[in-house]
Amino acid sequence: MFFENLQSDLTLCAPKALSGIGHLMEHSESDTVKLKAAQDILDRAGFKAVDRKLVHQINFDLQDMTSEQLDEELQGVYQSWLDNYLHTNNLKIVEMTDEEIAELEHGLEGKMLS
Repeated sequence: MFFENLQSDLTLCAPKALSGIGHLMEHSESDTVKLKAAQDILDRAGFKAVDRKLVHQINFDLQDMTSEQLDEELQGVYQSWLDNYLHTNNLKIVEMTDEEIAELEHGLEGKMLS
């Protein structure tokens, strides 16, 4: 229920957010802000620049590998992809306890209702 309400609220805010980004693109004194706003609008319109693709080439026969070796190789490929994805999108993984997550959700619910 929480996430459905959040999605609905975000959908209602989207036009105002886009208008704000457009205003920054046209009226900001900073060329950096104008460029970032223009890139953001183009990305959202479907004209996102092509991302680099990470290719992990496997040069051995998978049939000769044990399950443990396959698991290890798969974990390495996954970790490489995850590291690249997080870096490319300027993200990081945050570990939280169930109590911290509940507290965060409660705080967000309060902000969405006000």
